[in-house]
Parts: sequence; structure tokens; C-alpha cells
Amino acid sequence: MYTACRKYMASSMEIISKEIIKPSSPTPNNLKTFKLSLLDQLTLHSHTAILLLYKSQHINNSDILNFFLSKTLTKYYPFAGRLEKDGITVDCGDHGVVFVEAKILGCRLSEFHAYPRYETQRLLYPEGFLWKDSCIGHMFLVAQAISFEDGCMMAAFLNDWAATAHGEVRPPPMILAASIPSLDLGYMMPDIVINKAKTCVTKRFVFGAQKIGLLKQSVSGFVETPTKGELITTVLYRCVVTSSMEKMGCFTNSNLIELVNMWRRFATQLSDNSIGNFSWYYTISKNDESQIMNLGKLVL
Repeated sequence: MYTACRKYMASSMEIISKEIIKPSSPTPNNLKTFKLSLLDQLTLHSHTAILLLYKSQHINNSDILNFFLSKTLTKYYPFAGRLEKDGITVDCGDHGVVFVEAKILGCRLSEFHAYPRYETQRLLYPEGFLWKDSCIGHMFLVAQAISFEDGCMMAAFLNDWAATAHGEVRPPPMILAASIPSLDLGYMMPDIVINKAKTCVTKRFVFGAQKIGLLKQSVSGFVETPTKGELITTVLYRCVVTSSMEKMGCFTNSNLIELVNMWRRFATQLSDNSIGNFSWYYTISKNDESQIMNLGKLVL
């Protein structure tokens, strides 16, 4: 592991190519202007990225990805647009998306996957990248560009992109924002900004199936069928509160803010190809130490 860590510390990135990929067909004039929905306006803007690792089967992977990305963008035309200064209008003038092909020097994909470290990961998130490793495979990053994209929409875009590359014909997506109007709120929700310290330490915790099973047993008297996400979030939340108590010397009130996918809770029946930003936040406040220390009560 020490050898792998040393390689990570010496890693650097070499740009092979960088280009703008535009939709293969021009966006019609009646779709040139796209308004974000009220849900988009009220959602905090958190920019995320999806990192995919896969084996290389073709030498010209980047050409294939470029070609079918261009075709997919015709259906997801707002993705190739630019957000105007008012924060709710997208200029869908086929500006395109950035596609960069690069190589990570001093690190193999197998090493990155086995020992993910902040020193190398921070190289991987500038824009949209395809990293090449001729011996192992490829690593592909898709970064969120406009604030109406949520995880479901990004997944739909990736699935459509892959399906198009395999010759499948799918109907164009029904973008939720197109049917929900925006309002002149007089302000814009701010971006989520994380102030990183100069010294940053990251750790990865792996919860195996056996440990998850034990956690479920420990809360069985309080919650019948807790999800894995609920269990892990609860454990991490309790660890943070416990650490704060040790540092402060006493218990202080705390809040946990969670993001919820509202698609499954939406009462109206939507078509299978409906996409859009439909998530919301909820807050859990705890002002009693016993609620934090009892895992079952905390999950509940």
C-alpha cells in the first residue's frame, strides 16, 4: 500500500485533447430558450460528478464517445446550453459541452480503484474527462453543468448515451422543468460552497454485508426495515456528534440535513422517460443526548 501511496503523491495529468462537442442537429428556434422550473429555483445548487471505470475494448473509444455524445445532446439540448445571468434562463444555442481526453501519469486505474486518495482524486474533477490507461481500461467522468440536473437526470442521460451507442432508438426525454413554470422570486438559491482547509485528510469506510446485517439487528426493535442508507447515515451522524462532544466537553444541539429523491413519492403518474430536478431537503434536529447515543431511536 505504501508503494501505491507514493505513486499517488507523484501523479500528474497530461491533456491529450480538448474539444467542444455540440448537438449533431441544431436545436429548433422554439426550443432556444429554456426556463428552469420552480423546483430548480428552490433547490440548493450542489455540483456533483459521476466517475465511471470500465475495461477498454476499442482503441478509438474517444471517437465513439464523441460521436454518440453529439447525437444524445440533440435530445438533451439544455445540457449544451448556457445559464443566463438571471439564474433561471438557459440559452440553448448549441454551445456544446467540454470533452477532454487525458492521461494520469504515475498511477494505474487498478491502483486508483484499490487505493483511492484525495491527492489523485482532486486531479480528476476539472470538467468532463476521459482518462486512458492502455493496459487496464478507461475512466470516465461526467460533471453536472446546469442546476436543473439531479442524479436521476444524469443517470438517464448516461443510459441514453450508452443506448444510442448500441443502436437503440429511444423516445426523447420529458423534461419536468418544461411543464412546471418558474417564478420571479427576486433572488437565486446560492451554490453550496465547501470551505476546504489547507490540510485535508480523507478516509474511506467500507461496510460489508455482515456488518450491515448486524446494524439491522441492533435496531430491529425500533425500525422494521431500515434501508442501508438510513443505517450508514445514522452511524456516521452519531460518530460526528460523539466526536464533537469529546472536543467540546459537552453535548450540544445538532442538525442533520438530508437530500431526498421525491420521484418515488410523487403522486401524479409520470411517464418512464420523465426527467428533471425533483429532490428536496429535510432537517432532523436532536437536542437530547439519549436520542443520539441510542442507535435505534436515532434511525427512527
